[in-house]
This record gives sequence, structure tokens and C-alpha cells, in this order.
Amino acid sequence: MKKSIIFMLVLGCLTACDGNETVSQKNAYSCGNYNVEMEFSDDGAIMHAIISGDAVELVLTQSASGAKYSGFLNDTNVVLWGKGNAWTMFLGPDETMIECLIK
Repeated sequence: MKKSIIFMLVLGCLTACDGNETVSQKNAYSCGNYNVEMEFSDDGAIMHAIISGDAVELVLTQSASGAKYSGFLNDTNVVLWGKGNAWTMFLGPDETMIECLIK
């Protein structure tokens, strides 16, 4: 009986972990008047960000240096570019530059 219960628990855990994208590393920044929380997929290809309460998924794009993620939030172009722990946010069509400070 105990073996079957343990087996079912292990099976349930394995089923829940289906190999889809998982999220690691969570960071919080203050970018001007915006609060930004960032989480990255294990492979680093996707950034799940919450910008002042609004969720957005940003995709890793080509960058000469560092990591650059881009996407759209409420029809506004959002780019978050980082190198190490330093991040900069660019918003809108004119790509207004906003420095980010770690919280």
C-alpha cells in the first residue's frame, strides 16, 4: 500500500513537470516611475515581466552586447536590455531610455 501511494505521488510530480518552459531567476527593478519584475525561462529565450502590474512576455532578440528582450505591452513597444545586473528599459516608438535600479 505504501509503495503504491509513493508511486502515485512521484507520478503526479512527474506529470506536473511536463518539460514545458520553466521559470528561474526572479529580479525586481525600479525603472523611473515603473516597477519591473523579471523572470526568465530556463533557456533564457523568454522574459516574463510585470511592469507596474501589467504582465508582458518579452522575447530574446539580437544584441551586440548583453541580453535584449523585446515585445509589446498595451500597444507600446517595450525593450529591456541588460548586461550583468544593470538594466535599461526603452519604451514607445521613440524608444525613451529609462535606467533601472535593482530593488
